[in-house]
Amino acid sequence: MKLFHNQSSPSLNSKFIAVIAVNAVILAMPGFKKVFGYEYNGELLISATWNALWSAMTFLGMSIGISTSYHLTKRLIKSRVKYYANLNQAV
Repeated sequence: MKLFHNQSSPSLNSKFIAVIAVNAVILAMPGFKKVFGYEYNGELLISATWNALWSAMTFLGMSIGISTSYHLTKRLIKSRVKYYANLNQAV
């Protein structure tokens, strides 16, 4: 059982770049532009406010995910350590 970083998994930097790329693709979709954008000279544009809010919510979601996963992992590891400690005492 590995408790530490898996060498075969993609690095954090590549995951971060993938999130940014997905964010850019969503902003470019016509459906997103129809709902949150406006028409200017026959072209759908997204206002800077929506663009900034969408990007900020991405990073806010990452922050919430990091903090919750930290606490869940901490709780899981404590329970596993207690389990294996009790298992070793029983043997």
